[in-house]
Amino acid sequence: MDDSFYKYLAVAIPSILAFGGAMYWAGSVNTDVSALKEAVKQIKEDIKDILSRLPSDGLNKTSPVHLTPLGKEIVAEFEEFNWMVPAIDTNWSFVNQKSPYEIQEYCINLMTVQYSPSSAMDIKIYDSAFKYGMTRRQILEILAIALRDKIFERLQLPA
Repeated sequence: MDDSFYKYLAVAIPSILAFGGAMYWAGSVNTDVSALKEAVKQIKEDIKDILSRLPSDGLNKTSPVHLTPLGKEIVAEFEEFNWMVPAIDTNWSFVNQKSPYEIQEYCINLMTVQYSPSSAMDIKIYDSAFKYGMTRRQILEILAIALRDKIFERLQLPA
Protein backbone atom coordinates (compact mmCIF):
# COMPACT_ATOMS: atom_id res chain seq x y z
CA MET A 1 0.00 0.00 0.00
CA ASP A 2 1.26 3.34 -0.86
CA ASP A 3 1.14 6.55 1.13
CA SER A 4 -1.84 7.93 -0.77
CA PHE A 5 -4.07 5.25 0.73
CA TYR A 6 -3.04 6.27 4.22
CA LYS A 7 -3.53 9.92 3.35
CA TYR A 8 -6.99 9.04 2.06
CA LEU A 9 -7.79 7.22 5.30
CA ALA A 10 -6.36 10.11 7.31
CA VAL A 11 -8.83 12.41 5.60
CA ALA A 12 -11.75 9.97 5.27
CA ILE A 13 -11.94 8.76 8.89
CA PRO A 14 -12.11 12.24 10.48
CA SER A 15 -14.55 13.30 7.75
CA ILE A 16 -16.80 10.32 8.47
CA LEU A 17 -16.60 11.00 12.20
CA ALA A 18 -17.35 14.69 11.66
CA PHE A 19 -20.28 13.85 9.41
CA GLY A 20 -21.58 11.34 11.96
CA GLY A 21 -21.23 13.93 14.72
CA ALA A 22 -23.05 16.50 12.63
CA MET A 23 -25.84 14.04 11.93
CA TYR A 24 -26.08 13.22 15.64
CA TRP A 25 -26.17 16.95 16.44
CA ALA A 26 -28.82 17.56 13.74
CA GLY A 27 -30.90 14.71 15.14
CA SER A 28 -30.55 16.20 18.59
CA VAL A 29 -31.62 19.61 17.29
CA ASN A 30 -34.57 18.06 15.45
CA THR A 31 -35.59 16.30 18.66
CA ASP A 32 -35.32 19.59 20.57
CA VAL A 33 -37.33 21.44 17.89
CA SER A 34 -39.99 18.71 17.94
CA ALA A 35 -40.21 18.92 21.72
CA LEU A 36 -40.43 22.71 21.50
CA LYS A 37 -43.19 22.52 18.87
CA GLU A 38 -45.14 20.14 21.10
CA ALA A 39 -44.68 22.45 24.11
CA VAL A 40 -45.91 25.46 22.10
CA LYS A 41 -48.92 23.45 20.90
CA GLN A 42 -49.74 22.52 24.51
CA ILE A 43 -49.38 26.16 25.63
CA LYS A 44 -51.77 27.29 22.87
CA GLU A 45 -54.32 24.70 23.99
CA ASP A 46 -53.95 25.80 27.62
CA ILE A 47 -54.45 29.47 26.67
CA LYS A 48 -57.59 28.60 24.67
CA ASP A 49 -58.88 26.64 27.65
CA ILE A 50 -58.21 29.52 30.04
CA LEU A 51 -59.84 32.04 27.70
CA SER A 52 -62.90 29.83 27.34
CA ARG A 53 -63.36 29.97 31.13
CA LEU A 54 -63.30 33.74 31.33
CA PRO A 55 -66.67 35.40 31.76
CA SER A 56 -68.39 36.35 28.56
CA ASP A 57 -68.87 39.97 27.75
CA GLY A 58 -71.91 41.30 26.01
CA LEU A 59 -70.24 44.58 25.14
CA ASN A 60 -67.53 45.40 22.65
CA LYS A 61 -65.73 48.25 24.33
CA THR A 62 -64.13 49.71 21.23
CA SER A 63 -65.44 53.15 20.43
CA PRO A 64 -68.33 53.50 20.26
CA VAL A 65 -69.34 50.83 22.75
CA HIS A 66 -71.76 48.41 21.13
CA LEU A 67 -73.52 45.15 21.86
CA THR A 68 -71.92 41.89 20.81
CA PRO A 69 -74.11 39.06 19.52
CA LEU A 70 -74.14 37.76 23.10
CA GLY A 71 -75.24 41.18 24.35
CA LYS A 72 -78.08 41.24 21.81
CA GLU A 73 -79.12 37.77 22.94
CA ILE A 74 -79.21 38.94 26.55
CA VAL A 75 -81.22 42.07 25.69
CA ALA A 76 -83.73 39.94 23.75
CA GLU A 77 -84.41 37.96 26.92
CA PHE A 78 -85.67 41.17 28.58
CA GLU A 79 -88.16 42.19 25.86
CA GLU A 80 -91.04 40.64 27.80
CA PHE A 81 -90.62 43.28 30.52
CA ASN A 82 -91.20 46.22 28.14
CA TRP A 83 -88.81 48.30 30.24
CA MET A 84 -87.19 50.44 27.56
CA VAL A 85 -90.08 52.63 26.40
CA PRO A 86 -91.02 53.81 29.92
CA ALA A 87 -87.35 54.46 30.71
CA ILE A 88 -86.98 56.54 27.55
CA ASP A 89 -90.25 58.42 27.99
CA THR A 90 -89.52 59.26 31.62
CA ASN A 91 -86.07 60.66 30.76
CA TRP A 92 -86.77 62.10 27.30
CA SER A 93 -86.68 65.77 28.25
CA PHE A 94 -83.19 65.26 29.64
CA VAL A 95 -81.61 63.01 27.02
CA ASN A 96 -82.92 64.62 23.85
CA GLN A 97 -80.66 67.65 24.37
CA LYS A 98 -77.44 65.80 25.26
CA SER A 99 -74.43 64.69 23.26
CA PRO A 100 -74.07 60.99 22.41
CA TYR A 101 -71.43 60.57 25.11
CA GLU A 102 -73.64 62.24 27.73
CA ILE A 103 -76.56 60.02 26.73
CA GLN A 104 -74.37 56.93 27.08
CA GLU A 105 -73.11 57.99 30.51
CA TYR A 106 -76.63 58.86 31.60
CA CYS A 107 -77.96 55.46 30.50
CA ILE A 108 -75.17 53.59 32.28
CA ASN A 109 -75.75 55.60 35.46
CA LEU A 110 -79.51 55.18 35.16
CA MET A 111 -79.31 51.40 34.79
CA THR A 112 -76.48 50.66 37.24
CA VAL A 113 -77.27 53.18 40.00
CA GLN A 114 -80.76 54.63 39.78
CA TYR A 115 -82.87 51.94 38.12
CA SER A 116 -85.27 49.94 40.30
CA PRO A 117 -86.49 46.99 38.26
CA SER A 118 -89.64 45.09 39.07
CA SER A 119 -89.04 42.04 41.21
CA ALA A 120 -89.64 39.76 38.20
CA MET A 121 -87.11 41.68 36.12
CA ASP A 122 -84.64 41.74 39.00
CA ILE A 123 -84.88 37.95 39.23
CA LYS A 124 -84.27 37.78 35.46
CA ILE A 125 -81.20 40.01 35.84
CA TYR A 126 -79.73 37.66 38.45
CA ASP A 127 -80.70 34.60 36.39
CA SER A 128 -78.99 36.08 33.32
CA ALA A 129 -75.89 36.97 35.32
CA PHE A 130 -75.68 33.37 36.50
CA LYS A 131 -76.50 31.89 33.09
CA TYR A 132 -73.86 33.92 31.24
CA GLY A 133 -71.19 33.97 33.96
CA MET A 134 -71.44 37.72 34.48
CA THR A 135 -72.08 40.08 37.32
CA ARG A 136 -75.38 41.86 37.87
CA ARG A 137 -73.62 45.10 36.93
CA GLN A 138 -72.45 43.66 33.60
CA ILE A 139 -76.03 42.68 32.72
CA LEU A 140 -77.22 46.18 33.66
CA GLU A 141 -74.46 47.76 31.54
CA ILE A 142 -75.60 45.67 28.57
CA LEU A 143 -79.17 46.85 29.13
CA ALA A 144 -77.87 50.44 29.44
CA ILE A 145 -76.21 50.26 26.02
CA ALA A 146 -79.41 48.78 24.56
CA LEU A 147 -81.32 51.71 26.07
CA ARG A 148 -78.76 54.15 24.66
CA ASP A 149 -79.12 52.56 21.22
CA LYS A 150 -82.91 52.91 21.38
CA ILE A 151 -82.55 56.60 22.34
CA PHE A 152 -80.07 57.10 19.48
CA GLU A 153 -82.59 55.47 17.17
CA ARG A 154 -85.29 57.95 18.25
CA LEU A 155 -82.86 60.84 17.85
CA GLN A 156 -81.66 59.41 14.53
CA LEU A 157 -78.06 59.27 15.77
CA PRO A 158 -75.66 56.53 14.69
CA ALA A 159 -75.08 53.93 17.38
